[in-house]
Amino acid sequence: AVVLFKAVEKLNALKESEQRNILLNIALLSGQIENYKEAVLWFRKWMDQQAFAGNEIDSKKTMQLAQFYQLDEQLKLAEIYYQKAIKQAIKLKEPVIESWYVQWLSVNYRLENFRKSEAILTLLISMSPDNLQYYRQLAGIYEWQDKSKQALSAWEMAHKQGLIVTKQDIQLLAQLLLRLNYPLKAAKVLEEFYTNNNINLFESDYELIAGAWLAAKENEKAVRSYEQAFAVLKSPKYAVTIAQIFLEKQQFTQALNALKKVNDNQNGEYYLLLAYVFVQIDDNENAILNYEKALEFSKSKKQAQEWLDYLYLVRKSK
Repeated sequence: AVVLFKAVEKLNALKESEQRNILLNIALLSGQIENYKEAVLWFRKWMDQQAFAGNEIDSKKTMQLAQFYQLDEQLKLAEIYYQKAIKQAIKLKEPVIESWYVQWLSVNYRLENFRKSEAILTLLISMSPDNLQYYRQLAGIYEWQDKSKQALSAWEMAHKQGLIVTKQDIQLLAQLLLRLNYPLKAAKVLEEFYTNNNINLFESDYELIAGAWLAAKENEKAVRSYEQAFAVLKSPKYAVTIAQIFLEKQQFTQALNALKKVNDNQNGEYYLLLAYVFVQIDDNENAILNYEKALEFSKSKKQAQEWLDYLYLVRKSK
């Protein structure tokens, strides 16, 4: 069909308007067979002829040329004509289809025109405020430019719209809040999500919220989260972490109670910590017992021996 139309065009025997239609048909058919260079070439010929004849070129045709440029990897020209098509439509009060902005955005992404991409996404959000993808993309663009605070604003807008409904997304928001030193906000966001959604929590989930409470200096809530993790996962490290939190506050009895919940005979650090707590409550005999157990582990052997030397002297002096 393309060959036939080219032969007819070459004869130049038709009326001017028909001749112009031949140019347009060649362009469209070339696009259909994915010969985008030819499509662009013939489309531009048609546009030139239309302009010479004083005919308006509507926004849909300009958009089609932009698409051909993009498919031919002529991205800068594609960007120019996408913008031109949208401006034409707005000027003529024609409806601007959302997908046009999306296509314009895709080219600006690839050209790394971040500021223009921000503006387009802001428009898209105003057109479709319930589309999480636009907020996510906007946040991503800000992150690429090291604009973490603006990225956080995009995520928080999505959160206020009720669009963040997956654990992965709520954790991305929480991690960004933590990175920007808003640990209390992060903890509250996570707690609300975990409480309101019946989902299974894994080790990393417990650690994220507990760490957020701890960073916010909400020690009681951090302890509660670690206790929940210990109850479900039975991992000794959570009891040790709880004990360390209590130790920082010199709450030795609570630290001891936390450590007594486990018997981690594979971990010298555990015995060091347990022995230290006994020292703090003046129970040197139990401290010696646990430092002696810590001697069995290479990483804790040196420290345990130093304490034992001291405690043996104390025992001898009595």
